[in-house]
Parts: sequence; structure tokens; C-alpha cells
Amino acid sequence: MSKWVPDRKVWAGGLTMVIAWLIVQALNVYAGADIPIEITAGLAFAIGKAVEYLVPQPAKELIAKIDNDIVAAAGHSSESQVSPSVGAAAVKAVVEEKLAPASPDFDALMARISGGP
Repeated sequence: MSKWVPDRKVWAGGLTMVIAWLIVQALNVYAGADIPIEITAGLAFAIGKAVEYLVPQPAKELIAKIDNDIVAAAGHSSESQVSPSVGAAAVKAVVEEKLAPASPDFDALMARISGGP
């Protein structure tokens, strides 16, 4: 999930808050109810938060949380190879591998494709 896009729990809660607020405002205008704006806002907030609580998390987030919990548990085990230094070394190795210069075969292939010598 993108960190800039809210998940479905937040969407459900927010949309429910807006809909609840609009319903109460419609009751005030069309049904002649006299519900103060403070009560309207509180009611909409409470209903939205209740819906947000009831909507389940996406499976992708649950799996990510479980993975993080497993890695954290492995890091606390004395038999585990997991540690910040091991992780840093692995990341450094992957970055160096990805940033390694191209092999001569690749350069020769690209020269042949582009019509060079």
C-alpha cells in the first residue's frame, strides 16, 4: 500500500462520517429536527470511528505485520543470524550488485545493436 493513500479502514470511516453528518443535516433542514452542530459532529465522528473499527484490515497488511513480527522474534533468538549488522551488510551487498558496472559482453551487444564498431 502506498503511504500516501489511506487503506480501506480509513476510507470507510471517513466516508461514513461524511454520510452521517449529511444525514443529520438533512434531518435538520427537511424534517425540522433541531440537532446542534456540536452533536452532529460528535455523532458523525462516533459512527465513523465505529465503522472504522469494524472494517477488517487488508490481508496484505496483516501478512506484512506477521512477517515483521517473525523477523523481530528471530532477532531476539540467540540462535538467529538476524541482526542489524547482518541486515546492513546484506543491503550493502545488494546495492553494490545492482550498481556494478556492465560486463564487456553487454557493452559489445549494445554496440552491435546501435550499429557501432
